[in-house]
Amino acid sequence: MKYSSTGILQWYKQFGSVDVIDMAISIENAFGGGFIFISKYDSSGFDQLKLTKINNAGEYEWSNIYLVTPEDADEWGEIRKTNDNHYIICGEDFGNFFVMKVDQSGAIVWYHTYGFDTYEESAMSVYQTSDNGFIICGNKYPDYDPDYILYVVKTDANGQEQWSKLIDHNTFGCKVEKIEQTNDGGYVMFGQARLEDGGMDHLLIVKLGGTTDVETDPNIPKEFKLDQNYPNPFNPSTVISYQIPVGSAVKLKVYDVLGNEIVTLVNEEKPAGAYEVNFNPESSIKKPASSVYFYQLKAGDFIQTKKMILIK
Repeated sequence: MKYSSTGILQWYKQFGSVDVIDMAISIENAFGGGFIFISKYDSSGFDQLKLTKINNAGEYEWSNIYLVTPEDADEWGEIRKTNDNHYIICGEDFGNFFVMKVDQSGAIVWYHTYGFDTYEESAMSVYQTSDNGFIICGNKYPDYDPDYILYVVKTDANGQEQWSKLIDHNTFGCKVEKIEQTNDGGYVMFGQARLEDGGMDHLLIVKLGGTTDVETDPNIPKEFKLDQNYPNPFNPSTVISYQIPVGSAVKLKVYDVLGNEIVTLVNEEKPAGAYEVNFNPESSIKKPASSVYFYQLKAGDFIQTKKMILIK
């Protein structure tokens, strides 16, 4: 259902049928207008994740049912928009956290699970962080305790785990429902906690210090960067340096002054780090003459182009 800013009901819609479980979990504003939501879908005794797109009037447009990824979805999780015009979805898959990135048509870009071999973990909320990675929070039944404790996972932009935390407040069970990044680079979660066995649930708010709590490698760059080639002008070759703070799909290409691609110097997944690549026009151009060239770095969502000059 949709309400106006003054609380007036604008429309009410129902989706699904009486003989199929279709339990809504989370909704988000869609790119290009309308809304997109996830639900637990069960038409044959097997829980599946369903993604549905509706327009601004609440009319159905399309849906995707993910048959094997995740293999066994449950009734919690979240969908949010990402900075690069995709969607990020979290939830539970056979007792593990899962996070998947999909494009605007619902096609899977990547999918990862996180967790432990025993007991279950349920991802409740996901948020894109300032480094374009993701922070996921949820709940876990620990091996040593029948009550839930908190589980937090931080990933890079491609969903690769960077660190994780188990948080036990020695309560009679606590759960978190939502996580966001704070202005100081930390994270805040809220949920519920039971302070005594059989007692009432209380509001729970947890503040984490973020990356300052985690040991980091000082050799890993803190930002994406494409350096000016050296030497410049050059003859016969030059070195192009770049750095990436997280593992990324990297493409480094050289173009002529008309925009024609001359050569691809890098086209592969690279871990975080600083790199140098040698460029010699004679290896890709017959009888290269003095000219201006452009080199472009694409790494994840980062794109930068610089100019270099060959003098013969």
